[in-house]
Amino acid sequence: MKAVILCCIAILFAGVATWAQTLKPSTQLALDTGNRYYYQKSFPEEGKEKKALYQKGKTWVNTNLDPSDNYFMVDDAGNDSIRTMAYITIDDLPEVQNQVISFKVLLRFYNGSVDMIATGFWYSAMNKTNGDQIDQPLGHLKGLNPATQGSVIFAVDKKFRIMIQRLQHALD
Repeated sequence: MKAVILCCIAILFAGVATWAQTLKPSTQLALDTGNRYYYQKSFPEEGKEKKALYQKGKTWVNTNLDPSDNYFMVDDAGNDSIRTMAYITIDDLPEVQNQVISFKVLLRFYNGSVDMIATGFWYSAMNKTNGDQIDQPLGHLKGLNPATQGSVIFAVDKKFRIMIQRLQHALD
């Protein structure tokens, strides 16, 4: 009897946790008026020269973003900016597999600071139920149940938070 009660409680808490997860918007990314995700942050680096920050940023991009061979633009002459496409992979979920989030990253370098802007977050995956390919903006996850949508955003937040921590560490 105790085991049945404990099992019921565990199922109830799992359901509440899943429900709560679906209601939370991204904690790392912001939504614009078109319901598209973006990220914008300035990293102050007092006393550091633009060229040194640029070199650290370039190393971080190559190490952490798996930059696209088709879209990787650097400004080695002026040390002003780096643009690339980046990719985040997410573990399979019960409803979807082969999940990839792609997005554009712009790093701007100044004496004493670095600005990062990430836009164009795009979600790609395969629906396990019917085999359909899903390709849509991350802010418009249609065709996925609310629990899966919440799980996708939660996973993106987790990976993005780690990515930003690595950038901050690389710049320090």
